[in-house]
Amino acid sequence: MMHFLDSDRDHLELEVTANPATISENLSLSVSPDAKFHIFDDKITIPKHQNVISRPRLLSLIGKTASMFPAIALIGRTGTGKTVLAAEFAKTYSNPERTVWLTVGPTESGWPMFSAYFQAAFSPACQYKPLLHTANRRCTAPKQDEIENFLLPLFYEPAGSPQLIVLDDLHYIFDAPWFCDFLTILIAMLPDDCRLMLLSRSKPPGPVWRLRSKQLLGVIDEKRLSLSRLEAAELLKRFGSPDSASNSISRCESIRIARVIGIINAFITQ
Repeated sequence: MMHFLDSDRDHLELEVTANPATISENLSLSVSPDAKFHIFDDKITIPKHQNVISRPRLLSLIGKTASMFPAIALIGRTGTGKTVLAAEFAKTYSNPERTVWLTVGPTESGWPMFSAYFQAAFSPACQYKPLLHTANRRCTAPKQDEIENFLLPLFYEPAGSPQLIVLDDLHYIFDAPWFCDFLTILIAMLPDDCRLMLLSRSKPPGPVWRLRSKQLLGVIDEKRLSLSRLEAAELLKRFGSPDSASNSISRCESIRIARVIGIINAFITQ
């Protein structure tokens, strides 16, 4: 399903379109008063994965990190399992109705598009609901007080504030001029029972990275996301892969879950 946003000077109205096929999938955004753009459901929905390989060590590590820090960053290259881990963690940590998920892309590097998606992620099931007004959707770098005014109402929804917010592929907007202010303010405004998960392929810019020293950001990097040699060998053995595959894996220092899955799939389809 696709949501259709029609913006004017006062607010953004959220409509549910009955026939998505009739709508152009042009994602370009105009900041004129009558600008129109689209919200795609798959970007604000928790991804569903089939045949998930459970990784209890990492789920436990994420849980422990969440108990110590308001924000948790999973940092690693493609294939380290960040998205699957976050989706699996969300099942146990939060009620699905109180989980906010946003998969970020290059088109959200502008504040108007990102803020619209972020708002929609908080209430994706609401139909014909006016979205909250942002002080100036035309600006490329909102002021700190504008960001605060944008975020504050989101945590006082009638249905209750979220327990978990996941921002996937966050590296796409690291260079946005408003990014550091937005994320720093978001972390500071999180309710006590809410956690923020940041998934990216690289570490965030300096001002956000320095939140580690303030005990506001816990980091799980690629080295910890990778399979240990023992984990990889046991996984290959469980699926009946040949000893030669296990031996080649055992010589690797860092083993991405995607590589092991690829070996298993290749063996199964032979």
